[in-house]
Amino acid sequence: MTNEISEQNMVIVDSMLSNILYGIPISEEMVKRINVPSDSCCFFVFTLSSVTINTTQRMEIVTELLQHFSTKTYITDILLQGLTVLICMSKSCRKSEIFEFLNHYLRFDSSAENELRQGIAVSCLNDIKLSFEHPGTGFI
Repeated sequence: MTNEISEQNMVIVDSMLSNILYGIPISEEMVKRINVPSDSCCFFVFTLSSVTINTTQRMEIVTELLQHFSTKTYITDILLQGLTVLICMSKSCRKSEIFEFLNHYLRFDSSAENELRQGIAVSCLNDIKLSFEHPGTGFI
């Protein structure tokens, strides 16, 4: 069962990355598979450079964001760009609160090379490419 869930998550993340990187639309079938909450109206992306987040940390972040901010999150890497991407889905835009949480959580290295960026909030899952392309700035 765990393998099946992991495989499904990989397909979901691949679909969202195809949208982010190449603008390939996310199909209605995939939106259903992603199980976007019907009350989700806010989607946004965070990118983190120069830091590797291990599997345990990813699970902790996903769990915390869901529990404390009612935000469903997928985390993946864009290896060729050296980025970790957090794709967030939320009923309301809690982006600034999540940004503060991530800044606090990821403060394990004071290196100036580490950078956390937050993208603009969009109202459609197929617009997450815009969130990825238009990040703000913020340093850990």
